[in-house]
Amino acid sequence: MASASANQCQCSAGYEASGGNLNTYGGFPCSPCAPGFFKAAAGPQPCEPCESGSYKNASGAGNCTRCAGSLNFSPAGSVGPQNCSCDCGFEELAAQNCTACLAGTYKDVTGAGPCTPCPFPDSTSPPQAALNASCACNAGFAGGPGTACVRCAGGSAKLVWGHGECEACADGTLPADAAWVEPTSVASPCAWECLAGLYHPDSLSGGGVVAEAAAPNACKQCELRPAENP
Repeated sequence: MASASANQCQCSAGYEASGGNLNTYGGFPCSPCAPGFFKAAAGPQPCEPCESGSYKNASGAGNCTRCAGSLNFSPAGSVGPQNCSCDCGFEELAAQNCTACLAGTYKDVTGAGPCTPCPFPDSTSPPQAALNASCACNAGFAGGPGTACVRCAGGSAKLVWGHGECEACADGTLPADAAWVEPTSVASPCAWECLAGLYHPDSLSGGGVVAEAAAPNACKQCELRPAENP
């Protein structure tokens, strides 16, 4: 029975052809995968680095080991548990325990360090934010990445969280003899009030602020009442 040719020889799992020439690997001796690298099956393929979040501290055959606990980051090709830490967007509040950054914070580096609060008032971020740019202005406030958030002026509104500008309130929502006022809440972004001496029938305060949803009837003259004698 004829023996197999050298070209039919293959490196076993955990080993790769020396010299890296995959077309003629049968003519080279096989070398063990270096620490941090693995090869799951026999064949001409080279050893591959362990993926992020795992490591392999020995050469030759063997699988990569996942980082302990909830540690979720290690550089590809890591050689030991000392390379394991928390990924961006996570902080290590307890040993080997990575916890997602809370809303309003972020972490843009790997490691055990804490999450950082968003830098500007009236801004927040989603949970597990991994970038400073994830911090954006709340509804009712305008601003772009890396800039302070500014409250929308009277006659303008921004109804959602995120980077962006305030937009002008819709035409036809400001009655005659009224003026825009600075919004007091996100619930009434296009607020206005009648001018001095006037009132609006839909105003709950008798003389003042009416939300955008109120019917845009004309402001009415306040009634003068003579003083009553006791």
